[in-house]
Amino acid sequence: MNIELLPDLKHCYCDYTLKEAVTMVQNSAERPGTDIKFESVEQVQDYLKEMIKSTWYVWITGQRAMELITAHLENKPVKDVSIP
Repeated sequence: MNIELLPDLKHCYCDYTLKEAVTMVQNSAERPGTDIKFESVEQVQDYLKEMIKSTWYVWITGQRAMELITAHLENKPVKDVSIP
């Protein structure tokens, strides 16, 4: 997946973009011993959902990334899918 082809979507409550969110998830998935390659934003979203479920704390960066990815996939404004 070419991140540069993603739209320039920015979060409405913080200084964070869709490209940064997808990059963060990709970097988190690239650990030694893993061979995870995302072909689509939907795959990024699925992986991020599992990451968020597996944390025992509130992960603000992950939540904001999920809001950006969800807004992109649902073609909605970020404010319609985010928690202020």
